[in-house]
Amino acid sequence: MKQFFGAEHWRSRVKELNASDERGINAVREKVKTFAQLAIGGESLAESKARFRVIILDEADSMTHDAQAALRRIMEEFVHVTRFIIICNYVSKIIEPLHSRCSKFRFQLVGAEFQKSRLLHICEKEKVTMSPGALEQLIFLSKGDMRCAVTMLQTAVHVYDKVDEDSLVEVFCAVPESQTRGLLARVRSAQTTDQVLGAVRDFLLEGFSGLQVMEQLLQLVAEARPPSSS
Repeated sequence: MKQFFGAEHWRSRVKELNASDERGINAVREKVKTFAQLAIGGESLAESKARFRVIILDEADSMTHDAQAALRRIMEEFVHVTRFIIICNYVSKIIEPLHSRCSKFRFQLVGAEFQKSRLLHICEKEKVTMSPGALEQLIFLSKGDMRCAVTMLQTAVHVYDKVDEDSLVEVFCAVPESQTRGLLARVRSAQTTDQVLGAVRDFLLEGFSGLQVMEQLLQLVAEARPPSSS
């Protein structure tokens, strides 16, 4: 946006509401509508850029349905002077009327090599020391989510004296790989359905997330599966 509007004008042309801002129905009506209906001045910008303002709503999937409905009405009313950029993690949580009024762009997860270089850069700037293997563990656990990786790294630095693989597993509330492999071994060796259910019950009694367990089990099974012959 700064590059598009220029350093002199972009602050008056762009309003961003992120997850830390209040974005209930009242906030949408007051903040968003007030900004959207402001008069547009030329401000010496090129005609194609001087016609509109931009409102950016980050993590819009955390907005209530009422707030999204209010946003829809504002979009309809001020579309001639305001453009809306709606960013979300889960598109299924955005109401259909907003879907139909937007062009959709899906972005791939960050590649492991790029993520590694950025995390190394952050560690160097912040003077963070990680044990061997911790960086790969962080990349593995964050699954391409750069913001998640940075947040978890920051948490680990503040909570633990040493940032290693075990501390990252604790921060992510992930299931230790040894535990997951142990469950998989028990299930494979089980002779009856009751034995399988017993192994699962014992595992869940440890307090692990069922969703997390399933994700890691699927990954282990996929890694163990031999490649199909063509």
